[in-house]
Amino acid sequence: QAVYEISESVGRTLNVSETLARITAKVGNLVPYDGCAVFLADPHSDQLVPHSTSGELTEELDQLRIKIGDGVTGWVAANNQMLANLSPAPDFASRPGLKDSFQSCVSIPLSLDDRVVGVITVYAKLKAIFQDNHLRLLDTLSRQAAAAVNNALVYEETQEDAYTDALTGLPNLRYFRVFG
Repeated sequence: QAVYEISESVGRTLNVSETLARITAKVGNLVPYDGCAVFLADPHSDQLVPHSTSGELTEELDQLRIKIGDGVTGWVAANNQMLANLSPAPDFASRPGLKDSFQSCVSIPLSLDDRVVGVITVYAKLKAIFQDNHLRLLDTLSRQAAAAVNNALVYEETQEDAYTDALTGLPNLRYFRVFG
């Protein structure tokens, strides 16, 4: 029932920020955590950037930038595989204040057709707190969330393209008619 409610809620909007906020809120219904971040791949670099965070130390989590392939979250993005109950310390190389705050994490890819669009990483203060049922629920949620995030990203990209001149990158006539 919870997974159904989550998939229904997550798919209600085509706004990326709203979709990601709903995902982080719903993860808390499935898994006990002290911090959660949904990372999206930055199209202009090889980094993962947190677009929605919740729980403790959200200001610190918002500052994370993780190179694809580095740390737990970066490895998950590069290999399109879940990792569970590992120390999240490698994710915090750029934010040393977080290294002592969390002891374990689960990181799961948001992938669609073998293409990773992002990663959900859930952090906990206790070691090895995540159980098999948590991992199954997160796996199911990640499939639903990946489709919703991809749809929102494509929609926002299409909206941007509709108001921008393809050659110059400047606002076009349609932009000025709508936003005057």
